Amino acid sequence: ESPDGPSLKLTYTSKDMDFVGDRATALTLAKMVNQPAERAPRNEPTPVIYRIKRLFPDQTRQNSTLEVLDHLAGVTNNELRETALTIYSKELDMRVRLPSPITCLKSATRNLMRLNQEKRDDLKKVRILVLSCRAYLREQVKLAEAGKITEGMVAGPFETLLRWMGKRTAQKAGTDYKIDWRDAFPMGELENTFIPRLRQVLRCLKPAPSSNGHAAKAI
Repeated sequence: ESPDGPSLKLTYTSKDMDFVGDRATALTLAKMVNQPAERAPRNEPTPVIYRIKRLFPDQTRQNSTLEVLDHLAGVTNNELRETALTIYSKELDMRVRLPSPITCLKSATRNLMRLNQEKRDDLKKVRILVLSCRAYLREQVKLAEAGKITEGMVAGPFETLLRWMGKRTAQKAGTDYKIDWRDAFPMGELENTFIPRLRQVLRCLKPAPSSNGHAAKAI
């Protein structure tokens, strides 16, 4: 059993890899894997502009597709850049920039509500990303309480997620698919933290009872 409760059977492995870029990005990737970059069809329902097939001669490895998008659905490119996380990849022996779990959650939810789901599994992605956000935010609280990041740095992603919960797309997805977005927050850490702005987030998620004994509606 993890800190998030009993383990959930929500495993998901994608054989594709997405990049946000342009034609130059596609040509660079094509050269790296020695495969042609194919322009996406004009009626493509997603922001994909190029696809590069990655074929492996080893039959035990599954072929994959590199997709180049001109933007991430539901997220501006500025937001994507500003909230990106830089991590070190041992396999690549280099630092890479990845979208934050919150950015991925917003994008996956947008796809869930806007795209035909007949051959997609965005709902599964959303449910996994809810858990990913909770783990990510929990780690941010630990870093802040240890003095490794500032109050503003830790509060930013919490407040971003809180504001997004009030958007139409998030509210409709929550209603249609019975998703409680509060599950994306590490409630235990919020209830025990001493950081003022995070205590304010907690008050928004769990409003104090009103004078009539009923809790006011959470944001």
